[in-house]
Amino acid sequence: MNLEPIKDMEVVKSILTDSEMWARIKEDDNELEAFEVPDNDELLWLGIYTDDGLAGMFFIHNLNLSTIQLHAHILEPYREKYAKEAGKLVITYFAHVMSDRINKLIAEIPVCYPDVYHFSLKNGLKDEGINRASILKDGEFMDQHRLGITKQEAIEWLQQQS
Repeated sequence: MNLEPIKDMEVVKSILTDSEMWARIKEDDNELEAFEVPDNDELLWLGIYTDDGLAGMFFIHNLNLSTIQLHAHILEPYREKYAKEAGKLVITYFAHVMSDRINKLIAEIPVCYPDVYHFSLKNGLKDEGINRASILKDGEFMDQHRLGITKQEAIEWLQQQS
């Protein structure tokens, strides 16, 4: 398995608009027909390439010069087989490939997805609190877990996994 940037936005769109994935990531009033993938040099779409094909991707964008936000989009048929290894690969990418200027990786996960929350904790991220009432899902403003990991914490976590 390896991670490689995806440059074809139609490939990105096909992952994000997969029916199961779209139901998980969309906010209320997001219309599939109107959805366009943001595409610029500030955004990184990392494909998760396996022997079984493209299993999904990670979306990374800067919040500031020192902090990135990570969004995991692993397609349902591949989650059980590849999610654990993919998580370790993206933490490795953050720790060893990204600029040393980037010191922090964060993720925000709606509380209705405990599987993603626990996946993130198992991949070394630490719970940093709740972003209250910050995403509209099923007619309700829902809380999101905020998790994070510093570059040094990522390096130490990876050493523990060896």
